[in-house]
Amino acid sequence: MMAKEKLRNLKMLKATSKMIDIAKNNNINEKGKNASGYSTVKLRYNYQFLLRCQNLEGFIKIAIFYPKKVQQGILTPSEELFINEQTGENITRLLDDKYNETGWSNRYIGNSYDCSVPQLWYCKNYAYINRDGKQTISQLGNHRDAFLNIYEFQKTARKNKLDLREKKKLEEWDADMALVPDPPADIAEWMHKHLIREQFIFYNKKADTCYCTYCRKEMPLERRIPVMKEIYKHNNRARCYVCGREVKMKNLNQLAMITNTGGYWYQLISKLSDNRGIVLREFRIRQYYKKENYKNPYNEVVETKRIFYDGTNIKRYQYELYKNSYYRWVNRDNNSYYYDSSQLYKTNLRSLNQVIGKKSGILQYIRKGNTDIHRYMAIEVKKPYLEKIVKAGFYELAKDIMQYSSFKPGAEFNEKETELVKIMCIDKNRLNRFKTMDKQDGTTLCWLQEEKRNNTQYPNSIINEMSLEGLIPSSFDFLNKKMTYLQIYNYLIKQTEPDDSLGTTRVTWTDYINMAKKVGMNIENEQIYKPKDLKAAHNRCIKIMQQGEMKVMALKLEKEWPTANDVIKTLKKYEYIGEKYSVIAPKSIYDIVVEGTILGHCVHTCDYYFDRIQRRESYILFLRYSDKPDVSYYTLEVEPSGNIRQKRTTGDNQNKDFEKAVDFLKEWQQVIKLRLDDEDKKLGKKSDELRKKNYAELRKNGNKIWHGRLAGKLLAQVLEDDFMLV
Repeated sequence: MMAKEKLRNLKMLKATSKMIDIAKNNNINEKGKNASGYSTVKLRYNYQFLLRCQNLEGFIKIAIFYPKKVQQGILTPSEELFINEQTGENITRLLDDKYNETGWSNRYIGNSYDCSVPQLWYCKNYAYINRDGKQTISQLGNHRDAFLNIYEFQKTARKNKLDLREKKKLEEWDADMALVPDPPADIAEWMHKHLIREQFIFYNKKADTCYCTYCRKEMPLERRIPVMKEIYKHNNRARCYVCGREVKMKNLNQLAMITNTGGYWYQLISKLSDNRGIVLREFRIRQYYKKENYKNPYNEVVETKRIFYDGTNIKRYQYELYKNSYYRWVNRDNNSYYYDSSQLYKTNLRSLNQVIGKKSGILQYIRKGNTDIHRYMAIEVKKPYLEKIVKAGFYELAKDIMQYSSFKPGAEFNEKETELVKIMCIDKNRLNRFKTMDKQDGTTLCWLQEEKRNNTQYPNSIINEMSLEGLIPSSFDFLNKKMTYLQIYNYLIKQTEPDDSLGTTRVTWTDYINMAKKVGMNIENEQIYKPKDLKAAHNRCIKIMQQGEMKVMALKLEKEWPTANDVIKTLKKYEYIGEKYSVIAPKSIYDIVVEGTILGHCVHTCDYYFDRIQRRESYILFLRYSDKPDVSYYTLEVEPSGNIRQKRTTGDNQNKDFEKAVDFLKEWQQVIKLRLDDEDKKLGKKSDELRKKNYAELRKNGNKIWHGRLAGKLLAQVLEDDFMLV
């Protein structure tokens, strides 16, 4: 590390009279080759930089001047580059126009961010430097150009520094790899017996025996037994009658050169050779059977991950292509999570006790049948109290801690404590109760912590039932503590129907309270926040909200389209009641808003429908079942002539059931055609022209439908297909 204070005290190098003259004459206007060698370039400057250098107290000091600033009379350098030729160290001191230090940088020479520095492609030369300066700098490289010598020296020094850093990094990685022992001697047999599910019986009908790959035994080929004749078919599934293993039959005469199993993943934990920790290793194995040597399969074993753990620290490695050059083990500590779903080799777990047993709860966690081992390691590093939770046997609680980044709302852990009850923020009595609970998880702990905060006690049965539903004290914050938890529980029990759960009822209750607030109910009143029939109160709120919103929307539309209601009142002539279907006219804008809200389409939210009504271009009518005239079915957009532009039901769809009503609508069109007067016919003709013009514009603009089942289709085509002519 270069001593900056020493560098600051070195002699200042000012611009010489020669450099001042060069700066004054630096501007040129000619064509030629620039400093990079490109020809036919319009050159504007002779030099990009002016340099002055000296050997001072073991350093080469290079003062860098910008020609434009020298022209302005600024004779102090804008940058000072210090080079230690022996060590390769170099650093640049940044200066302002008054020679005040503004910072330090490790950038290459010429890599300036000052707008007064001309661009290289406009300059004939890199930099001016006198003969003595060139002689001093020549020892830095083999270029004739001093500027390039400095640049090459900096580049080589940086590469050497990076190479040294890279070497240290790889040596550290390789030192970790050297601690990894060889796999246990019996692991190949374990993989064969417990991991690889695909096993075969190889047989040849010309021979008297067949071979089972699982038990590795030859057995007689039982061709004389009728049932066995059916079993001995290529690729049939059967069971070995020696070991009972399910196998796939393979006829050697029909076998290709190689048959193989699928790939199976497994994990292996080994203690490191220095006995300071363990390594979790992940492998993939695949077996290959050759036709000519089917009794000795080839095991393709690939190791992909190694995770080192000592109970306090974790290191992650992955076998991969390094810098697009070669394969090796690469540190991947930035990967915070690996999937741990593969089977674990457990035979050697007892031998790990002496290495990791007192530092971590991982062995107890594994013995409970858990395979998410790396996740446990990663969480235990961040939350050391997890060890005590596992060693106490609270595996469900450990799972909760591992599942949530900051744990469930309401649960607390005091990480500074070392005693289990203090870590869990409860007392010994509640810890003993926790051990007897149906679920020893985070939800149960939340209730016990709430007990302690309120200095009370809830019945174990209530805590158990609430926990089974995933309900914790904060689940009822919407009540703002108007009821005790015992009252809440009793109310939930009373309101929950046999097929429902407490959790479902709690959601209904929350929705009801939120809606009650919106419609202006006094939720401080017990009759409001605790209704006798929760579902009925919930449904009433929905209706009130819908009616209120629909009335507000209708009033707004009436103001925007003041004569639309007058037109709607004249639509009675379009009503017609058939045996099965009826066409009903709305009485006001409000009826149209209700229709659109119930069916969930856009008739009440698109202004152009009301604009068309007011201009008498088209009207909105309702198609209903005759025996259910008040139940919304289809909404129709109809021209004054009776032509039907659109027909839409729930979700802006037209379903297959509409086909049954087509004949009725044709009948309706013929009936109302006789009712139309001259004014209606004139309006119908005009509407027909406007519709065709609109279709043409939509087709020209290429307008498409972006949502729903018709997404991607041209809007004009959909509207034309929807049209029903009188």
